[in-house]
Amino acid sequence: MIKPLKKSLKRNVLLPLISLIPIKKYRRMLRNKLESSVNHINFEEIRNNYTQNILRIRQKHGKIKVAFLVSENQKWNCQSVYDEMASSSDFEPVILITGIYSSHYDDLGKYYTSVKENYDFFANKGMHVEYAYDIGTHEFLSLDRFKPDIIFYQQPWAIHPIQDIPETSKFALSCYVPYGICVIDCPTDYDQNFHRMLWHHYAINEILYNHFKSKCHDLPDNYKIVGHPKLDAYTQQSNAKYMGGGRYIIYAPHHSFAPSHLNFATFKWNGKFILEYAKAHPELKFVFKPHPQLKTRLIVRKIMSEKEVNNYYDEWKKIAVFCDTANYFDLFKQSQLMITDCSSFLAEYFPSTHTVINLKNKNSISLNPFGQAITDCYYKVYNIKELKQVLKMLLEDGQDPLREKRMQRLKELNLLDTPSSTRIISLLRETLKEKVCV
Repeated sequence: MIKPLKKSLKRNVLLPLISLIPIKKYRRMLRNKLESSVNHINFEEIRNNYTQNILRIRQKHGKIKVAFLVSENQKWNCQSVYDEMASSSDFEPVILITGIYSSHYDDLGKYYTSVKENYDFFANKGMHVEYAYDIGTHEFLSLDRFKPDIIFYQQPWAIHPIQDIPETSKFALSCYVPYGICVIDCPTDYDQNFHRMLWHHYAINEILYNHFKSKCHDLPDNYKIVGHPKLDAYTQQSNAKYMGGGRYIIYAPHHSFAPSHLNFATFKWNGKFILEYAKAHPELKFVFKPHPQLKTRLIVRKIMSEKEVNNYYDEWKKIAVFCDTANYFDLFKQSQLMITDCSSFLAEYFPSTHTVINLKNKNSISLNPFGQAITDCYYKVYNIKELKQVLKMLLEDGQDPLREKRMQRLKELNLLDTPSSTRIISLLRETLKEKVCV
């Protein structure tokens, strides 16, 4: 009798071999099946669990408890959903702070926001927040102890097994709002086992959903088109001002240096130039908004030493606003320009109506139709010469020939119609209507 393959053999031998298969869709399909076997994912059991959870919630007395599982506050994306639930008579939201389950975190954890810092981020906002991670023992806590009826996951990766969907589906429904807005043609955004295990997966619009369907032969039926909660910030009033207020220029570099499959990062050819440009123009107000993983990747990829990276960050802090939290939409609204190679920011910034200098890496992953529709209205640059020309046109000459096109495209995409939070909560109420007061 042939013995079952050990987990280590599957992970260390078979998974790397699958990467050699030339056709992407078959490669993804085999990888998903192997990961299902390694992690003992029983999709039918998870679906049955959801059925039982719905019946239980409908019969429940009291408010429905909704937990938002967060490991990086910079990726927090559901403030409007939390706020609307907190003011409702039938939902009780709570933020659960956990750790990043990754070997990279053990080696380079000092470059990530700590569990306590993430806790303090929400506590300082007056939100209901609890630890789902024991700082003293470094233990991931079972989410069952918090008695959630619904869990919103922050991201598909770096989740400890005790907090992952195969375990939590036994007592809660699982929802997912992507922490970034998908503008790229990447199967990790829709074709992972994580996506198949979800009860609800929220998509921003029909364009993106139809793209997923065209690329994935067995797309789950758990997709709900609701917009994106991050964009709700554009319809909300705020009196927050930074450095006395003003028209900011945001520099937001990404971390995905080769051999990343994304390969967005362009820092190697523009990082130092943009810092020097900011120093040479003290009349301009800059914001430095690096990706949370940029510092780590600069060191790991040996682009800079630890000392060089720290010095670079310190130089920015002397002359600009340094933003490393999820509280950045007021900056977006008060700015005049973003300079970035971050994919999600291309969409998140679009409703501001301001323009973007899109720093391009010629080897980066391609954009999906939604991303193409947005970036058609931005200024794409591939080198320092082009960057200098566009900076002069926008900041010195005051010309923005793509502005009218942006305004028209914003109307066509209809990103700010009904608040996403309202649409999400309405869907939850519709499913659980026998329990919830409408």
